Amino acid sequence: MRASEEQLWAILTQRLKARHFVLLSSVYRHRSLRKVADEMNLSQPAITKALKEMEEIVGAELFERTSRGLVPTPVAYLLVPRSAAFLEDLRNLAADLTAFHAGFHGTVRIGIIQFISYSLLTKAMDALRQQGFNYRFVVHDGHTDALVDMLSRHELDCVIARLTHVNSSEMEQEILYTQQAVLLSNRAYQSPNSRKLTINDFATAEWVLPPKATPTRRAFEEMLVRSGVVIREPLVETISVAAIKATLASNEVCVTMLPRDLAEEIAAEGLCRILPVELDFLLPAVSLITRRAAQSDRTLGALKRVIRAVAP
Repeated sequence: MRASEEQLWAILTQRLKARHFVLLSSVYRHRSLRKVADEMNLSQPAITKALKEMEEIVGAELFERTSRGLVPTPVAYLLVPRSAAFLEDLRNLAADLTAFHAGFHGTVRIGIIQFISYSLLTKAMDALRQQGFNYRFVVHDGHTDALVDMLSRHELDCVIARLTHVNSSEMEQEILYTQQAVLLSNRAYQSPNSRKLTINDFATAEWVLPPKATPTRRAFEEMLVRSGVVIREPLVETISVAAIKATLASNEVCVTMLPRDLAEEIAAEGLCRILPVELDFLLPAVSLITRRAAQSDRTLGALKRVIRAVAP
């Protein structure tokens, strides 16, 4: 007779230990008891015994023993992401306690895409401090999909990125603002002689663009299709603002597409300029992305309030 949901809940909370999740993670990665034993500095019989114990607790086989090694069962695939999130939460707790003992209220882990002004982040940090929240900040930058993936694995508390459909059922998304796209070049770039420039006038330029998988690049290419314009393959593909600035500064025939707020910050440094052409599209909205399951967290609530307040 199978255990009821309440009986299983009692068994899991009473018998499952952190070491079981560490074991599961190691077995899933290595698919070899010998490699797991080496990693965990235990004997193979001890690993076998611990794995059987975990299978007894969950009431199902986790790995099929084959000549090719250990093959995860459907139940293992159910457990692995939850196990990873549990272990990451423990790691986050260790970081929070370390920060607390150092005089902070805890640690806030924020992901942010590069194609927005970082002043949004610094203003939010300042606002939290002014309200008496003394947090240590850990900031990761990258593209939207990678940051949302880190958020789903509990490696981040929130993400400031493009509106996305990735893991949408697990994520709470709140639109903060939209951005107008502009073209940016070296100040010495020779614009085509035209009374009113269009994107077609830059079809043969040397382009610096974000990678094709990013929402910004997809939006740009959709605009090109609507306009019937075909541009050259990019000379450089990157989301690194530092790399974009360095490329434009050293190459007088390169053009890039950036959000206006970020382009204005770069142009103010004196080496680049915004080109006088209107681009007929908006970039995907900048949004604040959090896990639905974390909405009651007090720290996250304070962070969301200040980000809303300082957003353009």
